[in-house]
Amino acid sequence: MPKRCARSQGELTSCTVPSRPARHGGVGITEHRNVGSVVHDALLHHRIDAPPDSQTLLHSFSMKNLWLFSVVCACIGGWPGEVCHAQQDRELRTTGNDDTGLFQRRLRCKDEADAYAKTSTKGNSELVPERVEFSLARQSCVAAFTRITNGKQSGVWSYETIDILTGESLYSGECVMNDPKNRKFCGNGRDMELRNRRDDALQAVAIIVVHDKVRTEMKGIISRWLAELGPEWAAAIALGAQAIIFLLQALILGWQGVILRRHASTMEKHTEIAGTQAETAKLIGQALDQQGKVLDTQTKIMDAQFRFQRKIEAQAERANVFNLVLELRAQFVAVKGTLKANLGPGTQFTQASREKIESAWHKLSAAIVPCQKALITSIHLSQGEKNYFMGFAQAVDLLERGHTNTIEADLKALQALEDTYKDFLKKMMGSAQTPDN
Repeated sequence: MPKRCARSQGELTSCTVPSRPARHGGVGITEHRNVGSVVHDALLHHRIDAPPDSQTLLHSFSMKNLWLFSVVCACIGGWPGEVCHAQQDRELRTTGNDDTGLFQRRLRCKDEADAYAKTSTKGNSELVPERVEFSLARQSCVAAFTRITNGKQSGVWSYETIDILTGESLYSGECVMNDPKNRKFCGNGRDMELRNRRDDALQAVAIIVVHDKVRTEMKGIISRWLAELGPEWAAAIALGAQAIIFLLQALILGWQGVILRRHASTMEKHTEIAGTQAETAKLIGQALDQQGKVLDTQTKIMDAQFRFQRKIEAQAERANVFNLVLELRAQFVAVKGTLKANLGPGTQFTQASREKIESAWHKLSAAIVPCQKALITSIHLSQGEKNYFMGFAQAVDLLERGHTNTIEADLKALQALEDTYKDFLKKMMGSAQTPDN
Protein backbone atom coordinates (compact mmCIF):
# COMPACT_ATOMS: atom_id res chain seq x y z
CA MET A 1 0.00 0.00 0.00
CA PRO A 2 1.37 3.50 -0.84
CA LYS A 3 1.98 5.88 2.05
CA ARG A 4 0.13 9.20 2.34
CA CYS A 5 1.70 12.56 3.20
CA ALA A 6 1.64 13.37 6.91
CA ARG A 7 1.16 16.94 8.11
CA SER A 8 2.27 18.38 11.44
CA GLN A 9 1.23 21.96 12.32
CA GLY A 10 0.87 22.95 8.66
CA GLU A 11 4.30 21.50 7.69
CA LEU A 12 4.76 18.58 5.28
CA THR A 13 6.83 15.93 7.13
CA SER A 14 6.51 12.79 4.99
CA CYS A 15 4.94 11.92 1.63
CA THR A 16 4.02 8.89 -0.42
CA VAL A 17 6.74 7.40 -2.58
CA PRO A 18 5.30 7.88 -6.11
CA SER A 19 4.99 5.31 -8.89
CA ARG A 20 5.09 5.95 -12.58
CA PRO A 21 1.84 7.27 -14.15
CA ALA A 22 -0.22 5.41 -16.72
CA ARG A 23 -0.52 7.60 -19.76
CA HIS A 24 -4.25 7.83 -20.27
CA GLY A 25 -5.22 11.35 -21.31
CA GLY A 26 -2.74 12.96 -18.89
CA VAL A 27 -4.33 11.47 -15.76
CA GLY A 28 -2.07 9.60 -13.34
CA ILE A 29 -3.37 6.35 -11.81
CA THR A 30 -1.83 3.64 -9.63
CA GLU A 31 -0.35 0.73 -11.59
CA HIS A 32 -0.45 -2.93 -10.50
CA ARG A 33 2.43 -5.15 -11.56
CA ASN A 34 1.62 -8.71 -12.61
CA VAL A 35 3.69 -11.88 -12.55
CA GLY A 36 4.40 -11.52 -16.27
CA SER A 37 6.36 -8.35 -15.57
CA VAL A 38 8.60 -10.28 -13.19
CA VAL A 39 9.25 -12.97 -15.81
CA HIS A 40 10.04 -10.32 -18.38
CA ASP A 41 12.53 -8.50 -16.13
CA ALA A 42 14.13 -11.77 -15.21
CA LEU A 43 14.65 -12.68 -18.84
CA LEU A 44 16.15 -9.23 -19.44
CA HIS A 45 18.75 -9.94 -16.71
CA HIS A 46 19.33 -13.53 -17.76
CA ARG A 47 20.09 -13.63 -21.50
CA ILE A 48 19.75 -17.13 -23.00
CA ASP A 49 20.65 -18.24 -26.49
CA ALA A 50 18.23 -20.46 -28.45
CA PRO A 51 19.25 -24.11 -28.90
CA PRO A 52 20.63 -25.04 -32.29
CA ASP A 53 18.63 -28.27 -32.57
CA SER A 54 14.90 -28.50 -31.81
CA GLN A 55 15.00 -32.30 -31.69
CA THR A 56 17.56 -32.21 -28.85
CA LEU A 57 15.30 -29.67 -27.08
CA LEU A 58 12.27 -31.96 -27.09
CA HIS A 59 14.22 -34.94 -25.70
CA SER A 60 15.67 -32.87 -22.84
CA PHE A 61 12.30 -32.13 -21.20
CA SER A 62 11.72 -33.90 -17.88
CA MET A 63 8.39 -34.62 -16.23
CA LYS A 64 9.48 -33.23 -12.87
CA ASN A 65 9.76 -29.71 -14.35
CA LEU A 66 6.48 -29.82 -16.33
CA TRP A 67 4.55 -27.92 -13.65
CA LEU A 68 7.07 -25.08 -13.77
CA PHE A 69 6.70 -24.92 -17.56
CA SER A 70 2.94 -24.42 -17.14
CA VAL A 71 3.44 -21.60 -14.64
CA VAL A 72 5.95 -19.81 -16.86
CA CYS A 73 3.68 -20.12 -19.95
CA ALA A 74 0.84 -18.54 -17.95
CA CYS A 75 3.10 -15.58 -17.26
CA ILE A 76 3.90 -14.94 -20.92
CA GLY A 77 0.76 -12.86 -21.41
CA GLY A 78 2.35 -10.00 -19.47
CA TRP A 79 5.47 -9.64 -21.66
CA PRO A 80 4.13 -7.10 -24.17
CA GLY A 81 2.81 -4.89 -21.40
CA GLU A 82 6.09 -5.14 -19.49
CA VAL A 83 8.03 -3.99 -22.55
CA CYS A 84 5.90 -0.82 -22.51
CA HIS A 85 6.44 -0.54 -18.73
CA ALA A 86 10.19 -0.78 -19.16
CA GLN A 87 10.08 1.96 -21.78
CA GLN A 88 8.00 4.14 -19.43
CA ASP A 89 10.54 3.46 -16.65
CA ARG A 90 13.29 4.78 -18.87
CA GLU A 91 11.23 7.86 -19.79
CA LEU A 92 10.45 8.59 -16.17
CA ARG A 93 14.12 8.24 -15.18
CA THR A 94 15.14 10.62 -17.97
CA THR A 95 12.60 13.18 -16.76
CA GLY A 96 13.98 13.01 -13.25
CA ASN A 97 11.13 11.09 -11.66
CA ASP A 98 13.32 9.45 -9.03
CA ASP A 99 12.66 9.61 -5.30
CA THR A 100 15.01 12.55 -4.69
CA GLY A 101 13.72 14.67 -7.58
CA LEU A 102 10.08 14.00 -6.73
CA PHE A 103 10.67 14.88 -3.07
CA GLN A 104 12.23 18.20 -4.08
CA ARG A 105 9.31 18.98 -6.37
CA ARG A 106 6.83 18.20 -3.62
CA LEU A 107 8.65 20.54 -1.26
CA ARG A 108 8.37 23.26 -3.88
CA CYS A 109 4.70 22.44 -4.39
CA LYS A 110 4.13 22.74 -0.64
CA ASP A 111 5.67 26.20 -0.63
CA GLU A 112 3.52 27.16 -3.62
CA ALA A 113 0.39 25.81 -1.91
CA ASP A 114 1.13 27.77 1.27
CA ALA A 115 1.71 30.94 -0.74
CA TYR A 116 -1.50 30.35 -2.74
CA ALA A 117 -3.52 29.78 0.46
CA LYS A 118 -2.07 32.93 2.05
CA THR A 119 -2.92 35.01 -1.02
CA SER A 120 -6.46 33.60 -1.27
CA THR A 121 -7.26 34.18 2.43
CA LYS A 122 -9.20 37.44 2.61
CA GLY A 123 -11.60 38.89 5.18
CA ASN A 124 -13.90 36.21 6.59
CA SER A 125 -12.70 33.58 4.07
CA GLU A 126 -9.76 31.33 4.94
CA LEU A 127 -8.15 28.79 2.58
CA VAL A 128 -6.44 25.84 4.30
CA PRO A 129 -4.21 23.42 2.31
CA GLU A 130 -4.94 19.78 3.15
CA ARG A 131 -2.76 17.80 0.72
CA VAL A 132 -0.17 18.70 -1.93
CA GLU A 133 1.04 16.56 -4.87
CA PHE A 134 3.15 17.05 -7.98
CA SER A 135 1.48 15.92 -11.25
CA LEU A 136 3.96 14.79 -13.88
CA ALA A 137 1.17 14.55 -16.44
CA ARG A 138 0.24 18.23 -15.94
CA GLN A 139 3.79 19.27 -14.99
CA SER A 140 2.27 21.32 -12.21
CA CYS A 141 1.47 21.38 -8.51
CA VAL A 142 -1.99 20.19 -7.46
CA ALA A 143 -3.40 20.69 -3.97
CA ALA A 144 -6.56 19.89 -2.01
CA PHE A 145 -7.92 22.88 -0.05
CA THR A 146 -10.66 23.53 2.45
CA ARG A 147 -12.12 27.04 2.27
CA ILE A 148 -13.93 28.25 5.40
CA THR A 149 -16.19 31.27 5.01
CA ASN A 150 -17.78 32.60 8.20
CA GLY A 151 -21.19 34.29 7.88
CA LYS A 152 -23.49 36.08 10.29
CA GLN A 153 -25.68 33.06 11.00
CA SER A 154 -23.80 30.10 9.54
CA GLY A 155 -20.53 29.25 7.83
CA VAL A 156 -19.82 27.78 4.40
CA TRP A 157 -17.22 25.07 3.97
CA SER A 158 -15.87 24.56 0.44
CA TYR A 159 -13.78 21.55 -0.62
CA GLU A 160 -11.61 22.34 -3.64
CA THR A 161 -8.91 20.73 -5.79
CA ILE A 162 -6.84 23.38 -7.60
CA ASP A 163 -3.92 23.44 -10.03
CA ILE A 164 -1.79 25.96 -8.17
CA LEU A 165 0.31 27.18 -11.08
CA THR A 166 -2.57 27.68 -13.57
CA GLY A 167 -5.32 28.42 -11.04
CA GLU A 168 -7.60 25.86 -12.71
CA SER A 169 -10.27 24.39 -10.45
CA LEU A 170 -10.37 20.60 -10.82
CA TYR A 171 -13.18 20.10 -8.29
CA SER A 172 -15.31 22.34 -6.10
CA GLY A 173 -18.13 21.53 -3.68
CA GLU A 174 -19.57 23.34 -0.68
CA CYS A 175 -21.93 22.82 2.24
CA VAL A 176 -23.49 25.02 4.92
CA MET A 177 -22.82 24.61 8.64
CA ASN A 178 -25.32 25.19 11.50
CA ASP A 179 -28.39 25.35 9.21
CA PRO A 180 -30.19 21.98 9.07
CA LYS A 181 -33.02 23.47 6.96
CA ASN A 182 -30.67 24.37 4.10
CA ARG A 183 -30.55 21.79 1.32
CA LYS A 184 -26.71 22.10 1.34
CA PHE A 185 -26.42 21.33 5.03
CA CYS A 186 -23.11 19.68 5.90
CA GLY A 187 -24.76 17.10 8.12
CA ASN A 188 -25.84 13.56 7.22
CA GLY A 189 -22.37 12.81 5.83
CA ARG A 190 -22.46 15.48 3.11
CA ASP A 191 -19.18 17.06 4.23
CA MET A 192 -17.42 13.68 4.15
CA GLU A 193 -18.81 12.96 0.68
CA LEU A 194 -17.50 16.31 -0.62
CA ARG A 195 -14.14 15.68 1.05
CA ASN A 196 -13.86 12.24 -0.60
CA ARG A 197 -14.72 13.67 -4.01
CA ARG A 198 -12.06 16.33 -3.57
CA ASP A 199 -9.46 13.73 -2.62
CA ASP A 200 -10.47 11.55 -5.58
CA ALA A 201 -9.97 14.49 -7.95
CA LEU A 202 -6.49 15.02 -6.50
CA GLN A 203 -5.71 11.30 -6.69
CA ALA A 204 -6.69 11.23 -10.39
CA VAL A 205 -3.96 13.71 -11.38
CA ALA A 206 -1.29 12.95 -8.75
CA ILE A 207 1.87 10.90 -9.29
CA ILE A 208 1.87 7.85 -6.97
CA VAL A 209 4.97 5.70 -7.22
CA VAL A 210 5.14 2.25 -5.64
CA HIS A 211 8.44 0.79 -4.49
CA ASP A 212 9.86 -1.93 -6.73
CA LYS A 213 11.15 -4.04 -3.84
CA VAL A 214 8.72 -6.96 -4.31
CA ARG A 215 9.18 -6.85 -8.06
CA THR A 216 12.96 -6.95 -7.70
CA GLU A 217 12.84 -9.94 -5.37
CA MET A 218 10.52 -11.87 -7.67
CA LYS A 219 12.76 -11.02 -10.61
CA GLY A 220 15.74 -12.52 -8.80
CA ILE A 221 13.82 -15.71 -8.01
CA ILE A 222 12.71 -16.16 -11.61
CA SER A 223 16.24 -15.44 -12.85
CA ARG A 224 17.66 -18.20 -10.62
CA TRP A 225 14.96 -20.60 -11.83
CA LEU A 226 15.76 -19.88 -15.45
CA ALA A 227 19.50 -20.32 -14.78
CA GLU A 228 18.85 -23.74 -13.24
CA LEU A 229 16.50 -24.87 -16.03
CA GLY A 230 18.86 -24.09 -18.90
CA PRO A 231 18.37 -22.81 -22.44
CA GLU A 232 15.93 -25.57 -23.40
CA TRP A 233 13.22 -24.19 -21.16
CA ALA A 234 13.65 -20.68 -22.56
CA ALA A 235 13.08 -22.05 -26.07
CA ALA A 236 10.11 -24.04 -24.76
CA ILE A 237 8.63 -20.88 -23.33
CA ALA A 238 9.06 -19.12 -26.67
CA LEU A 239 7.42 -22.02 -28.52
CA GLY A 240 4.57 -22.07 -26.00
CA ALA A 241 3.98 -18.35 -26.46
CA GLN A 242 4.01 -18.78 -30.23
CA ALA A 243 1.56 -21.68 -29.96
CA ILE A 244 -0.77 -19.54 -27.86
CA ILE A 245 -0.55 -16.77 -30.47
CA PHE A 246 -1.33 -19.24 -33.27
CA LEU A 247 -4.27 -20.57 -31.27
CA LEU A 248 -5.67 -17.08 -30.79
CA GLN A 249 -5.25 -16.35 -34.49
CA ALA A 250 -7.03 -19.61 -35.33
CA LEU A 251 -9.92 -18.66 -33.03
CA ILE A 252 -10.14 -15.22 -34.61
CA LEU A 253 -10.10 -16.69 -38.12
CA GLY A 254 -12.75 -19.24 -37.12
CA TRP A 255 -14.98 -16.52 -35.73
CA GLN A 256 -14.48 -14.48 -38.90
CA GLY A 257 -15.48 -17.55 -40.91
CA VAL A 258 -18.68 -17.87 -38.88
CA ILE A 259 -19.44 -14.19 -39.46
CA LEU A 260 -18.80 -14.56 -43.19
CA ARG A 261 -21.05 -17.63 -43.39
CA ARG A 262 -23.81 -15.77 -41.60
CA HIS A 263 -23.30 -12.82 -43.92
CA ALA A 264 -23.48 -15.10 -46.95
CA SER A 265 -26.69 -16.67 -45.62
CA THR A 266 -28.16 -13.21 -45.08
CA MET A 267 -27.19 -12.17 -48.62
CA GLU A 268 -28.85 -15.31 -50.02
CA LYS A 269 -32.03 -14.48 -48.13
CA HIS A 270 -31.86 -10.92 -49.44
CA THR A 271 -31.44 -12.29 -52.97
CA GLU A 272 -34.49 -14.52 -52.52
CA ILE A 273 -36.48 -11.58 -51.20
CA ALA A 274 -35.37 -9.45 -54.15
CA GLY A 275 -36.43 -12.22 -56.57
CA THR A 276 -39.82 -12.49 -54.87
CA GLN A 277 -40.24 -8.74 -55.04
CA ALA A 278 -39.40 -8.81 -58.77
CA GLU A 279 -42.00 -11.53 -59.38
CA THR A 280 -44.52 -9.57 -57.35
CA ALA A 281 -43.78 -6.43 -59.37
CA LYS A 282 -44.24 -8.43 -62.60
CA LEU A 283 -47.61 -9.76 -61.41
CA ILE A 284 -48.64 -6.27 -60.39
CA GLY A 285 -47.72 -5.01 -63.86
CA GLN A 286 -49.81 -7.75 -65.47
CA ALA A 287 -52.72 -6.94 -63.16
CA LEU A 288 -52.44 -3.26 -64.09
CA ASP A 289 -52.48 -4.14 -67.82
CA GLN A 290 -55.54 -6.33 -67.33
CA GLN A 291 -57.20 -3.59 -65.34
CA GLY A 292 -56.44 -1.14 -68.16
CA LYS A 293 -58.13 -3.45 -70.66
CA VAL A 294 -61.13 -3.83 -68.37
CA LEU A 295 -61.37 -0.06 -67.99
CA ASP A 296 -61.19 0.37 -71.78
CA THR A 297 -63.99 -2.15 -72.24
CA GLN A 298 -66.06 -0.46 -69.56
CA THR A 299 -65.51 2.90 -71.27
CA LYS A 300 -66.76 1.49 -74.58
CA ILE A 301 -69.80 -0.04 -72.86
CA MET A 302 -70.59 3.22 -71.08
CA ASP A 303 -70.25 5.13 -74.36
CA ALA A 304 -72.62 2.73 -76.09
CA GLN A 305 -75.03 3.02 -73.19
CA PHE A 306 -74.84 6.79 -73.36
CA ARG A 307 -75.51 6.84 -77.12
CA PHE A 308 -78.38 4.37 -76.69
CA GLN A 309 -79.85 6.53 -73.92
CA ARG A 310 -79.60 9.64 -76.10
CA LYS A 311 -81.32 7.75 -78.93
CA ILE A 312 -84.14 6.73 -76.58
CA GLU A 313 -84.47 10.29 -75.32
CA ALA A 314 -84.48 11.62 -78.90
CA GLN A 315 -87.15 9.17 -79.96
CA ALA A 316 -89.27 10.01 -76.94
CA GLU A 317 -88.93 13.72 -77.54
CA ARG A 318 -89.68 13.49 -81.29
CA ALA A 319 -92.70 11.29 -80.56
CA ASN A 320 -94.02 13.88 -78.12
CA VAL A 321 -93.48 16.74 -80.59
CA PHE A 322 -95.07 14.86 -83.48
CA ASN A 323 -98.07 13.94 -81.29
CA LEU A 324 -98.63 17.61 -80.49
CA VAL A 325 -98.20 18.63 -84.14
CA LEU A 326 -100.64 15.94 -85.25
CA GLU A 327 -103.08 17.02 -82.54
CA LEU A 328 -102.91 20.57 -83.90
CA ARG A 329 -103.44 19.23 -87.42
CA ALA A 330 -106.45 17.19 -86.25
CA GLN A 331 -108.08 20.21 -84.57
CA PHE A 332 -107.44 22.23 -87.75
CA VAL A 333 -109.23 19.57 -89.83
CA ALA A 334 -112.07 19.40 -87.24
CA VAL A 335 -112.71 23.16 -87.50
CA LYS A 336 -112.76 22.90 -91.31
CA GLY A 337 -115.21 19.97 -91.19
CA THR A 338 -117.52 21.75 -88.74
CA LEU A 339 -117.69 24.85 -90.96
CA LYS A 340 -118.42 22.75 -94.07
CA ALA A 341 -121.19 20.88 -92.24
CA ASN A 342 -123.01 24.16 -91.50
CA LEU A 343 -122.57 25.63 -95.00
CA GLY A 344 -124.38 23.09 -97.22
CA PRO A 345 -127.73 23.84 -98.99
CA GLY A 346 -130.82 23.45 -96.83
CA THR A 347 -128.79 23.71 -93.63
CA GLN A 348 -130.34 25.78 -90.87
CA PHE A 349 -127.89 27.80 -88.73
CA THR A 350 -129.08 27.39 -85.18
CA GLN A 351 -127.74 28.23 -81.76
CA ALA A 352 -126.45 24.71 -81.37
CA SER A 353 -124.59 25.04 -84.66
CA ARG A 354 -122.99 28.24 -83.43
CA GLU A 355 -121.91 26.62 -80.15
CA LYS A 356 -120.48 23.67 -82.02
CA ILE A 357 -118.40 25.97 -84.26
CA GLU A 358 -117.14 27.99 -81.28
CA SER A 359 -116.15 24.76 -79.47
CA ALA A 360 -114.12 23.64 -82.49
CA TRP A 361 -112.27 26.98 -82.64
CA HIS A 362 -111.65 26.77 -78.88
CA LYS A 363 -110.09 23.27 -79.14
CA LEU A 364 -107.91 24.51 -82.01
CA SER A 365 -106.69 27.41 -79.84
CA ALA A 366 -105.92 25.05 -76.93
CA ALA A 367 -103.75 22.85 -79.18
CA ILE A 368 -101.58 25.69 -80.54
CA VAL A 369 -99.57 26.67 -77.42
CA PRO A 370 -98.38 23.15 -76.38
CA CYS A 371 -97.31 22.47 -79.95
CA GLN A 372 -95.31 25.69 -80.20
CA LYS A 373 -93.66 25.09 -76.79
CA ALA A 374 -92.60 21.57 -77.75
CA LEU A 375 -91.14 22.77 -81.04
CA ILE A 376 -89.20 25.60 -79.40
CA THR A 377 -87.65 23.41 -76.64
CA SER A 378 -86.87 20.42 -78.82
CA ILE A 379 -83.16 19.52 -79.26
CA HIS A 380 -83.59 16.44 -81.40
CA LEU A 381 -85.34 18.00 -84.44
CA SER A 382 -83.46 19.27 -87.44
CA GLN A 383 -83.59 22.93 -88.26
CA GLY A 384 -85.67 22.21 -91.38
CA GLU A 385 -88.22 20.23 -89.41
CA LYS A 386 -88.44 22.97 -86.80
CA ASN A 387 -88.95 25.68 -89.42
CA TYR A 388 -91.66 23.74 -91.29
CA PHE A 389 -93.77 22.66 -88.35
CA MET A 390 -93.27 25.96 -86.49
CA GLY A 391 -94.47 27.81 -89.60
CA PHE A 392 -97.59 25.66 -89.68
CA ALA A 393 -98.30 26.29 -85.97
CA GLN A 394 -97.82 30.06 -86.34
CA ALA A 395 -100.11 30.15 -89.41
CA VAL A 396 -102.82 28.27 -87.50
CA ASP A 397 -102.37 30.67 -84.56
CA LEU A 398 -102.84 33.68 -86.84
CA LEU A 399 -105.89 32.08 -88.44
CA GLU A 400 -107.46 31.31 -85.08
CA ARG A 401 -106.85 34.80 -83.79
CA GLY A 402 -108.29 36.41 -86.98
CA HIS A 403 -111.38 34.31 -87.68
CA THR A 404 -114.54 36.40 -88.27
CA ASN A 405 -117.20 33.89 -87.26
CA THR A 406 -118.34 34.05 -90.87
CA ILE A 407 -118.49 30.56 -92.19
CA GLU A 408 -117.66 31.37 -95.81
CA ALA A 409 -114.70 33.66 -95.01
CA ASP A 410 -113.26 31.38 -92.34
CA LEU A 411 -113.61 28.32 -94.54
CA LYS A 412 -111.87 30.11 -97.38
CA ALA A 413 -108.93 31.05 -95.05
CA LEU A 414 -108.68 27.45 -93.80
CA GLN A 415 -108.59 26.13 -97.35
CA ALA A 416 -105.83 28.58 -98.30
CA LEU A 417 -103.71 27.46 -95.30
CA GLU A 418 -104.28 23.82 -96.21
CA ASP A 419 -103.18 24.47 -99.78
CA THR A 420 -100.00 26.13 -98.47
CA TYR A 421 -99.12 23.05 -96.39
CA LYS A 422 -100.55 20.44 -98.72
CA ASP A 423 -97.41 18.29 -98.23
CA PHE A 424 -97.87 18.20 -94.43
CA LEU A 425 -98.56 14.48 -94.19
CA LYS A 426 -95.65 13.61 -96.47
CA LYS A 427 -93.28 15.74 -94.40
CA MET A 428 -94.58 14.14 -91.22
CA MET A 429 -94.05 10.60 -92.53
CA GLY A 430 -90.50 11.42 -93.64
CA SER A 431 -89.55 12.87 -90.24
CA ALA A 432 -91.05 9.90 -88.40
CA GLN A 433 -89.08 7.35 -90.49
CA THR A 434 -85.64 9.07 -90.38
CA PRO A 435 -85.31 10.65 -86.95
CA ASP A 436 -82.33 13.01 -86.37
CA ASN A 437 -80.06 11.42 -83.75
